[in-house]
Amino acid sequence: MRILDAKLHEIKMDTLSMMQLVQLQLQDSTELLKIGHDDEKIRAIKKREKKVDKCDLKINRDCERFLAVCTPVADDLRTIMTINNVLPSLERLSDVSEKIAKYAKKYPEPFEQELIERTGLHNLMTSLLFMYSSVVESFAEGSTLKLNDVFVKDKEINAIYKQAKKSIIELLQESSADSEKKVNLLLIISKLERAGDHIKTIAEEIFFCVEGVFMRHKHE
Repeated sequence: MRILDAKLHEIKMDTLSMMQLVQLQLQDSTELLKIGHDDEKIRAIKKREKKVDKCDLKINRDCERFLAVCTPVADDLRTIMTINNVLPSLERLSDVSEKIAKYAKKYPEPFEQELIERTGLHNLMTSLLFMYSSVVESFAEGSTLKLNDVFVKDKEINAIYKQAKKSIIELLQESSADSEKKVNLLLIISKLERAGDHIKTIAEEIFFCVEGVFMRHKHE
């Protein structure tokens, strides 16, 4: 294996490891929304957040060195560009998880089942985890076969968010009881919807890496 290939493989494996850390972040934070306060999960999220930050710095540095020292061909250059472009989205996804952990620590009681059902929170979280699992697998396999599902689920999440916002406004109009909790739930759902946008961005970058064209050009 050429030195260039070996170094590129190392960067890709480091990126995959970072993606898997973020996957655990999303899994634990969405679980917190179901069960409420859990010291072990909150500590794990905080600990992983620091690891994610370290991975981000290391991979960024390695990408810069790769471009400076090596002479990558088109495919290799696309891979490095893709990795550089997905790092901010990965870091922001981990940030969302940490913010949810902070919420669970401050408000230990889980949301009532009726509130979850009326806002579609469970479906939103399920779709989000499915989306992220699909991009991790697509990156690991160097394939675009599962990416269409990501874009379909993102539209579903957008629809859930719009309906959740409407439902919470109706709930606030019906009763002022637990208004803080309802507003907090809307803020969390908003963050999860934004997380879906970050995952969609990652999917678009993977498509570019594999196919060599941007998503907006694929039908042109």
